Amino acid sequence: MAQLLLLLAWGVLTTLTGAVQGSFEVHVSPEAPVVEHGGSVWINCSHTCEDPAAPGGLETSLAKASSKHGPSWVAFHLVNIQEWASAPVCHFVCRGDSRRATAALSAYRAPEQVVLEPLPVMEVGRAYNLTCWVLSVAPVKHLTVTLCQGGWTLHTETFQHHTGAEPSNITVTQEITPLRWDHGQQVSCHADLDLTLHGPLIQKSSSAMELQVYGAVQGSFEVHVSPEAPLVEHGGSVWINCSHTCENPAAPGGLETSLAKASSKHGPSWVAFHLVNIQEWASAPVCHFVCRGDSRRATAALSAYRAPEQVVLEPLPVMEVGRAYNLTCWVLSVAPVKHLTVTLRQGGWTLHTETFQHHTGAEPSNITVTQEITPLRWDHGQQVSCHADLDLTLHGPLIQKSSSAMELQVYDGPRMDDSSCPRNRTWEVGTEQTFSCVALGNPPPAVVCAKDGVPFRTGVQWRVRSEDAGTYHCKASNAHGTASREVTVQVKDKFL
Repeated sequence: MAQLLLLLAWGVLTTLTGAVQGSFEVHVSPEAPVVEHGGSVWINCSHTCEDPAAPGGLETSLAKASSKHGPSWVAFHLVNIQEWASAPVCHFVCRGDSRRATAALSAYRAPEQVVLEPLPVMEVGRAYNLTCWVLSVAPVKHLTVTLCQGGWTLHTETFQHHTGAEPSNITVTQEITPLRWDHGQQVSCHADLDLTLHGPLIQKSSSAMELQVYGAVQGSFEVHVSPEAPLVEHGGSVWINCSHTCENPAAPGGLETSLAKASSKHGPSWVAFHLVNIQEWASAPVCHFVCRGDSRRATAALSAYRAPEQVVLEPLPVMEVGRAYNLTCWVLSVAPVKHLTVTLRQGGWTLHTETFQHHTGAEPSNITVTQEITPLRWDHGQQVSCHADLDLTLHGPLIQKSSSAMELQVYDGPRMDDSSCPRNRTWEVGTEQTFSCVALGNPPPAVVCAKDGVPFRTGVQWRVRSEDAGTYHCKASNAHGTASREVTVQVKDKFL
């Protein structure tokens, strides 16, 4: 329904902008829709012909379930979309001139499955292939596959040059050479089908797989903590792994932290602790071991996060064309703010993006983002929205939350110019003519014309007579004002 309202708004917008004499364009909206395979979409066709009833329609091999129409536009509901790529064509005829506009429609399929190929028990220093399969996904050109170990990205692969539209099975491989302290770490594969320019962001991940690594490193002693910078939902839990390279796999050690430990696991040269009910927004757990009397430590930088509680747009008043207004968005109770990006959008365009990487506080904050907008006439009916991205993907999830969309109400008084109501016209006796005078404005102004004090009906075709020559007085009015214009018509004899 939201998509249909947008399309209806586009149709109304086309009407409000008025006809431009001597020009004729055809538009399709959306221009590049992305639809789930088997799903549906509304396609809006509009034109700028001065005749709002210019004949036209939509050519497509896809099934049309219903349609809606208005002055200068028509919308079609395409359903049960089975083609992976298609090109619906809007077409209209104006004054014998035929024009077209083509949409590039794509169907998508979310990954059926994301699977990691099992790894054997591994030896320190030997190379192995970490392989991920992403099964039955389309379109592949929008796919990103990321292989992760612990809180780190091992490899990211994109497929923007992939040309096929149908579902494919994708394989991504990365060579890894495990070290001793990798034992017990988890590897995983993450597939992002990013259709956010025209559709959703679809994310799917494999099950995590724990590395089994054996073999000692002689003559060295280091302590490692993994993950080094974990990000955990406030009140949630995380495993912290402490490992060392001492030749004594049972070297004494542990984890110092003010956070609650629920359980632990251990193996040769490593121990892991399950920290639970994390209430501190920033903390520093410390791994420590003693080897041959030498004590060493490694510290993790643990942060808790909170998804935005709410993303809210401040209501806008009914606006006047050309006057400045503040578009304000509130992102409530979010942490850590340094990972936040807030984007204000109008229609399909980005108005403003703001980041907060220099924000130093760890606790939740309320964030306000403001952008000045000066509406134009054709902004009426467009939707504005606010989008908050808490990007923790280096060590955690990507959290996205948006406000409800808000429709702009933009009004202005009548305006008449030479494109909508030419001042001078010359006709021949006996020819068929139409006296047209259109006013621009919102709401659409009513136009009344008179000649010699007698009301004259516009928009009707008639045969020209010599007495039709003279000055016509036209007045346009709506709730926001009036505008007047004099139109001079000269009539010449057909045989002169």
